[in-house]
Amino acid sequence: MTTTPSYKPRNFPLSGLTGISDRTLEMHFETNLLTERLAELDRDGKAAKNSAYAEMKRHLSYEYGGMILHANVNRQEVGERLLRASRTAK
Repeated sequence: MTTTPSYKPRNFPLSGLTGISDRTLEMHFETNLLTERLAELDRDGKAAKNSAYAEMKRHLSYEYGGMILHANVNRQEVGERLLRASRTAK
């Protein structure tokens, strides 16, 4: 049986942002629900040879990859801003 990591949801007031729709944000937040459903199927022994489970796993890997990509891009942008700010402060 696979151990599925649990992520604690965080709430941010994100609706109405410029450049990203509320629907796109909702799709990102569905990752927690997907993770919970996969864990439930695992627990109940319904994961083996289950095409729905396999599809959800593929979808989760896509969603998770997107979260990692966004985190890395944001981290890089913040680092670049800090570097520029330190150079102008001298």
